[in-house]
Amino acid sequence: MIRSEYYEKKKGANDFNAMARSQSEIFFRKILPRYIDLYYSGKGYYFLRKMLEDLDSDRFLDVLKVKKVSPRAKELAANAKIACPLRICPEVQFGAGESVVLGLFSHVERYSSSSFGGPGAPFLELPASEYRTLEDRRFITLYEGSFRFFSYPSEKSLKYQILKTIVHEYLHYFESYFFKSERLLTSREEPPEGIDIKKYSLEEARRMDRWFVISGYLFYIALFAALAAAFYIVFIR
Repeated sequence: MIRSEYYEKKKGANDFNAMARSQSEIFFRKILPRYIDLYYSGKGYYFLRKMLEDLDSDRFLDVLKVKKVSPRAKELAANAKIACPLRICPEVQFGAGESVVLGLFSHVERYSSSSFGGPGAPFLELPASEYRTLEDRRFITLYEGSFRFFSYPSEKSLKYQILKTIVHEYLHYFESYFFKSERLLTSREEPPEGIDIKKYSLEEARRMDRWFVISGYLFYIALFAALAAAFYIVFIR
């Protein structure tokens, strides 16, 4: 087991908890609102694709160069913090192949069904309307014990790794609202069986957001046309 030089000097959960909370505040108060202002539109394809690219290239702090943040972006970031809270676990978490897991996004869902199958029946990617949600919780866990496995020469480097892990796990959170075939980061780590993954570039993500907005307008136009036709048939003819 590799002991962090920083942990050899400062032991105890309080130190890690304080650092995790401070990096979480940086993410929700500074990083996430700026990504929302700069890149979020439509369904959020470009927003997530851009954040993933910046995370892969270690450039996600570049957004801090933007000075002003809109009240709307701050509100949306605060909503995400409430919807998916951050938890701290003092233990070590191991993944596949005895890999060490620094953070983990969890999505707990429980449904009841009045007509399809029995307990444990498989769900389609689009659940039928007969399913009723009993529980839907999302949260992220940072494992302090896992961070102890790696060497950090300074508090600054440890804080950066904590922040990077937070960004990574909240990408999983945002992706959880997409279809499984659209989750680039999740599918890269755990390829789903029987589902073709849509791999899209930044420009393709921008077009997907644009089409999402246009399709929304088209839906309301078609709805208005249908209501107008029904009104004409019922009250005028």
